[in-house]
Amino acid sequence: MKIDIAYDSSVTAANFSGGATEEAAFKSAINYVVDQYESLFTNPVTIRLQVGWGEVDGKSLGGGGDIGSNYSNPDQMFDYSYAQVKTALLNLATASGDPAQMAA
Repeated sequence: MKIDIAYDSSVTAANFSGGATEEAAFKSAINYVVDQYESLFTNPVTIRLQVGWGEVDGKSLGGGGDIGSNYSNPDQMFDYSYAQVKTALLNLATASGDPAQMAA
């Protein structure tokens, strides 16, 4: 698995109370998590994440104590039930013939 991180314009030293040192620590923490996930999953996929600081898609998280959020493009959302996802995964596992996938 490959995870590509894109930092938006909010991730700058000026937006961190600790300046450039805190910005570097933030990015280091993101890279650590990315490395962990990339080492655990071997699927041939690429995940692209856009990371901001204190905002989502240019909108402030506000002063309500929020520490994070996500934003999804509604045009790219899928509406599948649990049963539909389960059936699709079971069908793929069975079709693969891979005993590990079928056991999972």
